Amino acid sequence: MYVEVAPAIPLSRGRQVFTYSTTKKLKAGAVISVPFGRQTVVGIVISPTTKPPYPTKAVHKIFSTELVPQQLAVGARISAMAGGGLGYTLRLFLPASLTLTVAKPTRGRQHLILVPERWMMNRFPKATFYHAGLGVKTRNTIWQEVAAGNALTIVGTQKALFLPWRNLASITVEEPQLPTHKLWDQYPREDNRRLVRILAEETGADLDEKGSFPSVEMWHRLSSARRNIPLSPRILTLSLNDQRKNFLLPTALVHDLHSWARHKENILILHNQKQSSVAKALKTLRLVRKNILIGTSGLFAAVGDTVFDRVIWMFPEGTLSFPDFRSSERAVIFLGRLQSLLKPRRKVIIVTRQENLVQRSLTGTVKNIYADILVERKKYFYPPFSDMVRLTFREKTKTKARQRAEIARTLLDKKLQAPARALGPYQSLEKDKKPKVHEQHILLFGQIEELVSAYSSLKADVVDVDPERVL
Repeated sequence: MYVEVAPAIPLSRGRQVFTYSTTKKLKAGAVISVPFGRQTVVGIVISPTTKPPYPTKAVHKIFSTELVPQQLAVGARISAMAGGGLGYTLRLFLPASLTLTVAKPTRGRQHLILVPERWMMNRFPKATFYHAGLGVKTRNTIWQEVAAGNALTIVGTQKALFLPWRNLASITVEEPQLPTHKLWDQYPREDNRRLVRILAEETGADLDEKGSFPSVEMWHRLSSARRNIPLSPRILTLSLNDQRKNFLLPTALVHDLHSWARHKENILILHNQKQSSVAKALKTLRLVRKNILIGTSGLFAAVGDTVFDRVIWMFPEGTLSFPDFRSSERAVIFLGRLQSLLKPRRKVIIVTRQENLVQRSLTGTVKNIYADILVERKKYFYPPFSDMVRLTFREKTKTKARQRAEIARTLLDKKLQAPARALGPYQSLEKDKKPKVHEQHILLFGQIEELVSAYSSLKADVVDVDPERVL
C-alpha cells in the first residue's frame, strides 16, 4: 500500500506531501514516523494513493494516535491561509503524546467556549479548562475524552480549537471585541474569530458570540450588537497654571487621588508608557498610597473582574493617534473595558493634553462613533467591508527585501480583480538602526478566498491574516 504523507516539520513553499510505502492499511489522519532526508520525522497520512513511478521509502512506525476528519479539513484551510506547510500546520492538532489510545466514539454532545485571555476561564468553574499551560498528562486526558466523543463542555484558548471534536454542538466566543483573540507572534498568525467560523463550518456546530461591548465588525454584522451605549467619561486636562509650572499631572487629579486614598478607595490607573516621566511620577504615588494600582493594559489579566472605586486612563491620545485604521475603535473598546471595572454610576476619568481629540473620539454614543468609522472604512474598502492580509518578505539587506516584495506586488496586480487590491510594498517600522533582518510588507484587501488564491504561490516569509496592526 502507498500513502501520501505530510511531514510535521516546516517546509519551504512547494511540495507539501510525499509518497511512502507501508505493509499495513492506513487511512487519512493516521500518525506515523517516516524517513525524511537524513532524519526521521512525524508525519500525518493525508490519503491512500497508487504506486508511483519512482522508488519510495517505507513508513518507520505507526502510532496509535489518529486525527479525525474535521482536524484534517480545518488544518488544510489554515495552512492555505496562513502560508505554512500542511504537515507543519497539522502538528498543532496532535496530542502531547503520540501513543494515546482512544475508546470507540460515543455520541455525547460537546460544547466549546473560547476565551481570549486565560483568566476569563474562571467565569466557568464547572467546565473543563484547556490551554497550553496545563500539564502533559492533563492535556492528554482531555484530548482522549474529546476524541472519544464524550459529552463535555470545554473552556479554552486557541489551543482548544485544535482538539479532535467528534460531536461539537456549539461554539461560544467570549468577548469577541478584544484584540487578544488575535495571535500575532507565532504561527499561525490567525484570529480566533476567523478560526471558529472555519471550525463551525467543518463540524456543523452552532456559533454564538457574547461580548460585553461591541466591536465595529460586530456592530456592522449583528443587529443584536447595535446597542445605543453612551460614552461619557470625565475629562481632566492640565490647567494653565499646571502648564506654566511644567507639572506632569493635573493638580486637580493629585488632590483627588489623596482624597480617595484617605477614604481607602481602590484606584486603578492605566498608563501605557512605562519609562516616561509621567510613569515615574505615578510610581511615586503608588509608593505613598498602597491602594493605587498602576500599570499598562497588561493589568487587565491581573485584575480580572475586580471592581474598582476609581479608574483613570492617562493620556489616551497615544492610542487615538497611533497611525493605524483601528486606533479609534481600539480606544472606544478600551474605554468600555475600563468602564466595566467601575462601580455603577461612576465614570472613567481621562487625563489628556488633547481635550478636543478625546471629546471627538470618546464621547457621545457608540452608535454615532461607529457610524463615522464605518463611513471611512467603506470609502477605503477596509474591514469589515473586506478581508485583510499582510505579507512580509525578509532578507538580510533592504535592497533584496524590496526586490522580492516588488516582484510579488507585480504578480498580485495581475491576479487580483477589483475591488480587491494591494498596497505597498512598504518598510517595517524598525527600531534598530542596523537590524539583522529587513522587512518589506504588502497589504491585501478583498475576499479571503480570492486573496489566498493570489498569494499562495508567492513564498512570503510571514502571512498575517486579519493583522491587528498593519505597520
